[in-house]
Amino acid sequence: DANTGAHGNTGAHGNTGAHGNTGAHGNTGAHGNTGAAAKATSAVDGPHAQPSQSAESLDSKPDDATTKSPFTGVWSGSFTAVTGQVSLPKSHPWPAWKKDGGARLGAGTAQLTVAPDGAVTGTFAGALGELDVRGRIEDVTLRAGLAPKNTDEPDLMRGVLLGTATGAKLDATLRTSSGDGAIVRAATLTLAKQ
Repeated sequence: DANTGAHGNTGAHGNTGAHGNTGAHGNTGAHGNTGAAAKATSAVDGPHAQPSQSAESLDSKPDDATTKSPFTGVWSGSFTAVTGQVSLPKSHPWPAWKKDGGARLGAGTAQLTVAPDGAVTGTFAGALGELDVRGRIEDVTLRAGLAPKNTDEPDLMRGVLLGTATGAKLDATLRTSSGDGAIVRAATLTLAKQ
């Protein structure tokens, strides 16, 4: 118990010992002001602390009304498929395009459904055969792919559909071709919202 012993000023219980001001329970020890049980961290930053405003902002979800496409609904229209123009250098002609027998020309109909998230599905029928439509409308621009529903038909056509929506009207163009590229068809159409 001398000043430098087990209970002295510098001993195990002294000012600098295990229970001293700088010891395990001192101001800077395990239970001191900067320790694991310090009141600043236990009272304010504990596991049940309220989330900050920034955390709430990150976790918040947008209002459905702000994300719903204004073009949600069913659209329909008709078209007339014509021979699509193909440009090649004169030094690289492809005779197959000169032998177009006139297949896949004529009238057709289209019906599209726009989901609230902008996804587009639908069908084409008529001169181009039965085609499935899959795509999206973002802002006012429609982009979709066309693929045959019945793969047993001759001269199957595949292509793209591009359009611009304005109010209750959707102006679009389509371009399709057969699998070997020998038949190329194009059309313009206007679809109205039902």
